[in-house]
Amino acid sequence: MTEGTSQPCPACGINVMIGYTKCPKCHVPMPGMATRVKRASMGGGTTSERIEVLDAGSGGGGSGWMWIAVIVVFGAGIALWATQRGSKKPVAVGGQIERGSGVATQAPPPEQPDVLQPPRDPNQPDPAYAADALEGELAGERLYSTVDVFGDLLDVRSAFCGEARLGEILARYAAEMRGAGVSRVRCSETHGAQVFERPL
Repeated sequence: MTEGTSQPCPACGINVMIGYTKCPKCHVPMPGMATRVKRASMGGGTTSERIEVLDAGSGGGGSGWMWIAVIVVFGAGIALWATQRGSKKPVAVGGQIERGSGVATQAPPPEQPDVLQPPRDPNQPDPAYAADALEGELAGERLYSTVDVFGDLLDVRSAFCGEARLGEILARYAAEMRGAGVSRVRCSETHGAQVFERPL
């Protein structure tokens, strides 16, 4: 071999071309190659270290996405809770209604009926039966009417309030109505105009 391009193996003495890290015959490391091998191993270490850093970075990125997902789910839960809370109707407590503005206003009183019916004596006959009989007789005479009893008032609604025959039939039921606690009769047109009101 050309001088300067080879060197002898320290173990077996054969000439080995420069660049070989080990003797091809006895596989003993060649002198002067330790530094190169060390540099190569350092280079490899740098590569492996770089790979480890990249792996750690990729792992860190995965955990970052996980935290973002947790924050999104948490935010959605808060938004849903706020929506459900806002949709609830005000609750009346102690006659007061809580408004969204935080101002309590008095609840309106319940509506009172226009006419309070006095309690009926249980010993008196029910005037509803007499009213039904009167309405049936008026229909038989073709004096079609609607007859109701409100306390002591007999209310007749008919288009025939001015007919003499209707007054005669009312007079026949007067005694029975008074016995049931009804003392007045009122006759009104079908559409509400009152024609008369008088004692029975």
